Amino acid sequence: MAIHELALLVSFFGVTVDTVKDFNLNTHTLFTEQLTIAGYTDFSRIGFSVTTKSGRTVSVMADRCGGNVSFASVKDGKGMEVEKCEFPDAESQTKVAAQCAEDPDMMPYFFIQSDDYFTLKNLVINSVLKNTDAGDVATIQIAIDALKLAEYFTAEASKILQK
Repeated sequence: MAIHELALLVSFFGVTVDTVKDFNLNTHTLFTEQLTIAGYTDFSRIGFSVTTKSGRTVSVMADRCGGNVSFASVKDGKGMEVEKCEFPDAESQTKVAAQCAEDPDMMPYFFIQSDDYFTLKNLVINSVLKNTDAGDVATIQIAIDALKLAEYFTAEASKILQK
């Protein structure tokens, strides 16, 4: 379930299972769809908001089948968008299109993510070589907290959809 987005909630917004006050699922099929295929059940897309005990509310909309472009939209307290970040940007999309044309058997997301993974691998390798903290890299604790959120939100969303 949207594990990268959940890791961002942990990292930047302090959302953990212990800090969740409210979980609200957008049950409209445009935003949330749970499928069972070959005995495995998961979400092809999900939209929800979570409010922490400290009053911070964050929303996530993730669509596994929605294409290669992702975005983050930051809204103020009145729901007005104050910032929107899109990935990949237009320049990267052109680069990926050329790479896909050169190697049509490769899934586009490998090209989209390759530069980020190269950076990540270099950060980790350099930290090992220098015996320092990798910095700007999700920690094992962030991963554990994100996985706990995935389990919690999956159970909560499944209960809501079964009503």
